[in-house]
Amino acid sequence: MLEAYAPKVRALDEVIGKLKGDLKKSGIGAGSLGNFVTDAMRAEATRKLGKPVMLAVTNGGGLRKSVMAEGELSQRDIFELLPFENALVAFDLTGAQVVDLLRVVVSYKDAQSGARIKYRIGSDKKPELETVGLLIDDREKEIDPSATYTVISIDYLLNRRATKPSETEGDYSVLREAKNIKPLGLTIRDAIIQYVKRETAAGRDIKATFDGRFVFDKAASEATEEAQP
Repeated sequence: MLEAYAPKVRALDEVIGKLKGDLKKSGIGAGSLGNFVTDAMRAEATRKLGKPVMLAVTNGGGLRKSVMAEGELSQRDIFELLPFENALVAFDLTGAQVVDLLRVVVSYKDAQSGARIKYRIGSDKKPELETVGLLIDDREKEIDPSATYTVISIDYLLNRRATKPSETEGDYSVLREAKNIKPLGLTIRDAIIQYVKRETAAGRDIKATFDGRFVFDKAASEATEEAQP
């Protein structure tokens, strides 16, 4: 009877790529692990939609491993990282709504790909967004409040958009305003597996990246702290 499961077990242990450097879930944006996941989400969504996806967002709480060690990367690693059946969903937001969305991302240290964010530590000791621009062709561009931008996220965040925020999960009610909602027909886990396989086929390792998508404003944070009674 156990023999029936053997092919599935072997598939989980299949090596699909190689990590060059540890991926860690720590600090703002869920660290290099959050960068990896959202970069992969955006790349796979862009390929599937056939048009640029300007921003990818997911919650750090959905990443269930703290560290992925350098070396061989198997499908099992991705299953352990992303055990939930969260599906990728594309939708449109205005520029003003994108900024509101990224305020939540920053405040709860969630992950994003596509924006460069300057932030400080506020009076409540939580990160606060100061300024933001979108990274287009490696150049930072100002967000037009009235323009429309395509965003990729997971159905979990859209479905919980009307719930109250908790200590660990933010208020994503801005997603109530999303237009042209389009499920992509694959889970976040499958998207990351596909991305790793494509990168491997192209001869590229998966690297730990800190590319300046989050920039800490130390001076503004210190000024806020000094202003406290």
